[in-house]
Order: sequence, then C-alpha cells, then structure tokens
Amino acid sequence: IGLLAALGGQKAEGDLKGSVDITGNDGKIALKIAANGNGIRRDTLTIAKPAIDVTVSDVQAFAANGTIRADEFGIGTNKLTGIALDFAQQQTRTDFNLNAGYDGNPLQAGGSVQSAGGMIDLSLDHFAAKPRNIPVELASPAQVNVTKGVASLNGLTVKTGSGSCPDATASGKI
Repeated sequence: IGLLAALGGQKAEGDLKGSVDITGNDGKIALKIAANGNGIRRDTLTIAKPAIDVTVSDVQAFAANGTIRADEFGIGTNKLTGIALDFAQQQTRTDFNLNAGYDGNPLQAGGSVQSAGGMIDLSLDHFAAKPRNIPVELASPAQVNVTKGVASLNGLTVKTGSGSCPDATASGKI
C-alpha cells in the first residue's frame, strides 16, 4: 500500500493482498478485484480487516456484482463498524445494500445505480441510522442524477427525531 500511495505523492501504510484483473472487450472495460488484509491507514483514515470480492463487467455502466466487507472504516472519531456492502447487477442497473454500525447503532442503506449515455442515476431507496441515539431516516426514496458534471437531488426528505427536513431539490456542478 505504501508504494502505491507514494506513486500518487501520498503516504499510507498497511496491507492488502489479492489481485486486480482489468480486461477490455467490445469497447467495455471490466475489472475483478479479490483482496483482503489486516488494515490500511492514512492520516486519520483507517480501514480494519478489509475483504473485497467485486466483479465489474462494465466500468462505465458500473455493472457490478460482489461484496465489500470491513471490520471498521474510520475517519478521525467517526467510525463505521461491521461493514457489509453488497452489489448485485440487475439488467441495466446495479443494486446496492449497506449494513453497518455507527455510533453503537445499526446503519442501513440501499438503492441502485444506473449509468447510460453520460448520465448517472442513483436511487436511494432507504437509509436509517441513529447517530447520538437520534433516529435519522429517509422519509421516502430519493434520486440523485448526474448529467455532464451537474448533480440534481430530487425528493429528499429526511426524518430526524420527531421532526423532518422538508423536501430538498438541489443542483450543483461536480
């Protein structure tokens, strides 16, 4: 890890062993990652016991199947624990499901990603967590669309405690 980071002018340490296979066929780039290790550290970022088994049949369309696991992912004092992120390719979209712990409580999220014609659509179907024991959840599914570097957020209502943040629609350039 240290040598790879040094190539980018960065510092990191830890171990991650495995393989990355990159292939091209019919104008599509595919990749298969199988790796695990004891941990990775860079500044305040830590990843404990990562395990990756992901196959992406088309990188541009993010057509992915597989799993990413880690005992912990942290930045400073903020930490996710018991991380299980699953990807499942369903025709033209990739479904994802995240289960983890945050602040001593479950954190769950799920949805799908679809990419075509330079456009990325992210559907966030559900999200729930309890940071500092305050319930935070998605009131209804929300959409994020990125087209030509401009992101649009549609239908986001977050319920917090006994209140909610009203529908939000925002756009911004990435």
